[in-house]
Amino acid sequence: MKWLIFDFREVKATIALALPIAAGNLSGMLMGWVDTLMVGRLGAIPLASVAFSMTIWMLFYFLGAGCILAVSVRAAEAHGARDIPALGDWLAACLIIVLAVGAITTTAALAGIALFPFLGQSPEISQHCVGFYTCIVLSLTPSFLWLGLKTFLDALGKPWLGFWVLICCVGINIFINWLLIFGNWGFPQLGMTGAGVATLIARICGAISMILIFLFTPYLRDLFLRVVNWNWKSIRDLIRLGVPITSQILSESIAFNVGTIAIGWLGTIPLAAHQIAITIASTTFMIPLGVGTALTIRMGNLLGAGENKRLPGTVYGILLTTCIFMGCIGALVILFSGQIPKWFVNSTAVYPIAQQLLIIMGILQITDALYILAQSGLRGLSDVHFPALTNIFAYLGFGLTCAFALGFLAKLQAPGVWIGLFLGTALSGTLCLLRLHKKITQAISAQC
Repeated sequence: MKWLIFDFREVKATIALALPIAAGNLSGMLMGWVDTLMVGRLGAIPLASVAFSMTIWMLFYFLGAGCILAVSVRAAEAHGARDIPALGDWLAACLIIVLAVGAITTTAALAGIALFPFLGQSPEISQHCVGFYTCIVLSLTPSFLWLGLKTFLDALGKPWLGFWVLICCVGINIFINWLLIFGNWGFPQLGMTGAGVATLIARICGAISMILIFLFTPYLRDLFLRVVNWNWKSIRDLIRLGVPITSQILSESIAFNVGTIAIGWLGTIPLAAHQIAITIASTTFMIPLGVGTALTIRMGNLLGAGENKRLPGTVYGILLTTCIFMGCIGALVILFSGQIPKWFVNSTAVYPIAQQLLIIMGILQITDALYILAQSGLRGLSDVHFPALTNIFAYLGFGLTCAFALGFLAKLQAPGVWIGLFLGTALSGTLCLLRLHKKITQAISAQC
């Protein structure tokens, strides 16, 4: 019965924090939606090229995001304890890490272009995507800067600021896409490269806007200017916390990236169908991801304030509420699985494969929610090594093995690859959920 503990006050507070975070995540996904929808009008090859480019880009993005996301744990604890100097130290450390990982990942991602011909994709895709890919790679550092500052604001209980900035950036992206993809108003018709340019400009605008918010808000400006007083201790702590988070995210990303590349071996049509389904899956995933971020922050606040006994009501209440909601989302995806592919591309060959993938995705929405919430709960308790090791085993070992066995040996093709990857998600989520239950019990016992 412990799993049915429900603290309405904490659940309400967590959901109130999660709403703008999830909405911001969804708004961020709109950039991918816009690129997919607008580039899809150019045909299956440009759509598949966007899928391939975004797959490689996300690998480098997740490589840098882990250490940046770690600031939410420490900033939430400092905010709960009302420790202002510590907040300044964590923000300074975050900004230093942003600049470092931005430089490293951008350099590595650009160098990776030379490997495109060896990844088993068709020559048209490998050549077609270079312009788009280069632009989105150059957006890595602005993306990290926006993420770091937004995550810090979220930890302070100010999530709406980042949300409104992102909404404006989505609008900029849509407008510049319209100008450059199709050559409207006399602008050059750049096709999918125009979508990359639009994304780069929008993300630069987002980073600049976040900096201006900090500089023109007195309380935030004092914290922001403490970057000159950064210290190695805080940076080392964020790296110590962030590397396992990176490993955790990267294991999942690598598994899905390998799955995407494997689907590309099946041809352009399955890859285009995969891009449609993964766009929807990534979008719905932003909801439990936003709730998970809020859960991590609320747990940090409670730990910082010494209110460990309120952890079960917060965690289990959020688990129950989110799973019910995501079950409803999954049902809607299944219900409209035949219509959704028609939003993206005019290709009857793509539709049936995309529909199959969407049905698989809809069935497993609750599994996705349990997975991300369990890992977010462990992160809130600063337990990051267990989920990292679990993901390596569940995704890179079990999940990929199942994906190749079902997709190629059992000849289920793209649906088989998807089922295998989601089996990895289910295994990781189950193990982390059991671990979370144990760690919450220990946290309460330690305070008694």
